[in-house]
This record gives sequence, structure tokens and C-alpha cells, in this order.
Amino acid sequence: MNQEQSQRRKGGFKRDGSTHYSGIQNEHSIADILNTENSNIGARLRPEPILRVQHKGGTKTKADAVVVNTNTNEVVKTISIKNHKKTGTFDWLNSTTSLPETMKAPLKDAVKTIKEAFKTHQNIEESRVAADKMFNDALEQIKEDDTFIRGLLQSVFNKYTDSIIINCEKESKLVYFEKDQLKELKCFIDDTYYLKHAEGTCSAQIMRRTQTGEEINTCLRIRLVLNNGVNALVGQSSKNKSSVPCIKIQQDNVDFFINTLNDKVEEPFSKAEDAQVSEEINALQILSEVAVLEADAIRVLSERFSN
Repeated sequence: MNQEQSQRRKGGFKRDGSTHYSGIQNEHSIADILNTENSNIGARLRPEPILRVQHKGGTKTKADAVVVNTNTNEVVKTISIKNHKKTGTFDWLNSTTSLPETMKAPLKDAVKTIKEAFKTHQNIEESRVAADKMFNDALEQIKEDDTFIRGLLQSVFNKYTDSIIINCEKESKLVYFEKDQLKELKCFIDDTYYLKHAEGTCSAQIMRRTQTGEEINTCLRIRLVLNNGVNALVGQSSKNKSSVPCIKIQQDNVDFFINTLNDKVEEPFSKAEDAQVSEEINALQILSEVAVLEADAIRVLSERFSN
């Protein structure tokens, strides 16, 4: 396993049982907790008994859960669920299709050059250096472009879900707030946006400058990467056949961000609650599997007797 694959394996949820939620079960568990009568966040999301929180998910939607009118099946609110461990970031944007038009053409040309060069030198490390330079140059081009940066942030804000829930694993609590609390994504009208970019890197801190000259760290970071790494880009990956530029907007300093939220609902949860919900989910999965086995057995017997 190379370093890039190792880092990818380390990302996401732990697989040693140390987190309260894991993978898709995390979002299912949170949705179930929000549907209980004693959930304060649930009360905010479900002011009427006909409303219910349902898991949604999928790679092509920002919503991890939705509030549904059970009488009409109408979605009345969309929810994004973020996971926050002791340290680390989470993404507001992670997309290969949301690259701004002004970035697409230069990156497309650079990718083509890297691919062609690899056919000659056959050196993956040289291709990796070239990819880093490609993204470094792209960030250098926009680091003082207020219109570009502002447009990118506002595009993320406009397309985002109605509400957000942060699962704070260390504190065993959920934090709920509405989309209008995302002030840095929404942007401050009178401020000027720019990037604090260290030469030779593929990410940059998004900053803003007030009319009085004060420089403010938005705690947002723009990052450019290849979605499947350099190996796939030059045809050296057995797992992925292609790799394309991906743009991310990351939330840094999550604890500070949570503290800046003016209108939020915090709700603690216990390991016991988590275990109970997980047991219920497992029981339903077992019942579903038994039902499938029974259906298969009936089909086999029916075929045997019909013959």
C-alpha cells in the first residue's frame, strides 16, 4: 500500500469500535434519535406529529437526511450531517463537477501535459510533483481575486441544505443550526476576500479584509486535489481507471466555528442511547434477512411441488 492509499484508508470513520457511530449507520442512528419524543433537535425539526426525519444520503446529494410529511411524502427540510472528532476538518464542498469555469480549461490542459509526459519519463514521483505544481499555480492565479472567491463561497451557500447537524463525537453531543448561520459562506458584502497561500502547496486559507483594514481568518480552506490520486491519472492504478481535479472547501477549527453560532441547539447523547438505536437497527436488518430467506425457501418448495 502506498502512502496515498494509506492516507485514504485512515480517513473517514474509525473501524475499531471506538466511535459512537460508524459509516452509514451513523446517519441512520442520528435520524432515529431525532424521531424520539425527548429530542430537543427533533422538536425543532418536527413541530408537527406528521413530520418525520428520514435518512437519505448518497454521493450525488448534499442531504444526509430529510424531514418528510408522512401524509404527502413531501420533503419539507433538508439536513446535512457533519462528523467532528477531536481534531480535523469537514467539507462544505467536495466535488469534481463544481470547478469554476475559469479553472477548468487551465487544469484540463495541465492534466493532459502530465499524462503525456509520463509516457516518456515513466516516473510517478515526477508526475506527483507536476500535479502539485498544477494546483499550486491555480491557487496563485486566484489568490487576490475577490470576485472569484466570493462567487465560489456564495455558490456553495446557495446550493446547501436547509439545516446542518454536527455530530461532536468527543463531547457526545449533536449541534443543530440553520443554513443562515453560515455567515462566512454567505459572505460579508463590504469585505474583500483573498487567499493566504504558501508557495508550493495545494491548499490555501480563505481570508477577508474589512474596510478598516482588519484581516480576518474565515476558518475556511480551499483545497485542490485529484479525486483518485496521481497513479490513476497516469494509468498506473488497478483500482481506478481515471482521476480528475477536485475542489474542496473545508471547515477548519470546528470548535471555534461552533462557538460562533448565535442560534443553535445542542443535544447530548449517551453511549446507551447509541447502543439501543444500533441494536434496533441490527434487529431490523436480521428480520429483513430472515424474510428474504423465508421467501427463497417458499420459492424453492413451490418450484419443487409444481414439477
